[in-house]
Amino acid sequence: MEDSISFTIPPEDLQAVKDMIAAINDLLAPYLITLSPEERGKLVELAEECEPFVNKVMDYAVTNPEFLPPFVQVKDIKKDWADTSSLLPIFRSIQQLESNLGDTVMVISSDAFETALIYFSWVKIAANLNVPNSQIICDDLNKSLEGEANHKPKPNEEL
Repeated sequence: MEDSISFTIPPEDLQAVKDMIAAINDLLAPYLITLSPEERGKLVELAEECEPFVNKVMDYAVTNPEFLPPFVQVKDIKKDWADTSSLLPIFRSIQQLESNLGDTVMVISSDAFETALIYFSWVKIAANLNVPNSQIICDDLNKSLEGEANHKPKPNEEL
């Protein structure tokens, strides 16, 4: 079996990334909020294809404020849109990073899990042949797999 990806990130690089993430969190913490699922469900979400519409509304609201309801201030909507426009590129960069990181972790963890399953299969064969120490290992590994609720063996993944 060949690894899909093979690399080792130097510990100092991993620490540098952790430090940078901590710095980003510290820098943005005063400006970020956390929503409950209920709060999220009540909000209108801005789809990417609607951004030009909102941008045009911002322009019209400035040039034709007579159409704004009395409870809406131009300065408030301009500020909201400016904040949105400044955060969206950062958000998208982080989304792309998260996606790439997720894909990478999925591939390398899949390789590790497949190898572990192969090892376990060989231990089970050894236990069936009464090879010394194999039954202890097999029992211990069985206990580990019993707790794994998310893994649904594929039809061709019989052990």
